[in-house]
Amino acid sequence: MTFNPRFNYFLVAILCFSAVIIALISQHGFGMRPCAWCVLQRLLLLVVGGCALAAALLTGGLKAVAAKLLAGLGSVAALGGIVAAWYQYSVASNSFSCDLSLADAIMSKSGLESGLPFCLVFTQLALMPAYTC
Repeated sequence: MTFNPRFNYFLVAILCFSAVIIALISQHGFGMRPCAWCVLQRLLLLVVGGCALAAALLTGGLKAVAAKLLAGLGSVAALGGIVAAWYQYSVASNSFSCDLSLADAIMSKSGLESGLPFCLVFTQLALMPAYTC
């Protein structure tokens, strides 16, 4: 079997977008309200998936260099997602509320929450029923 970067990029994109779709089904279909950290991780998954999809569509010559740069950007976003998941599990889940956290500030001040409300709206209080943190 030969290494096919294009196939791998498509696979990463499909997995990232599938994870976000599953999260949206959990939120809107089963009433599991996400916190700001969950939504930040969704955003990072969309960035990783978008970079991987763009890299998969670029082939040959200078486009291959651009694909590698996109793969690098996606890798940095993936590392950010790992750090966010670790912080959410280790610190945020033990706090009374995710309110006024770094994730809350990023999502609120960036305007992304109002730009994509179906996907990026979060719940601030950790004591609410059906909370997913």
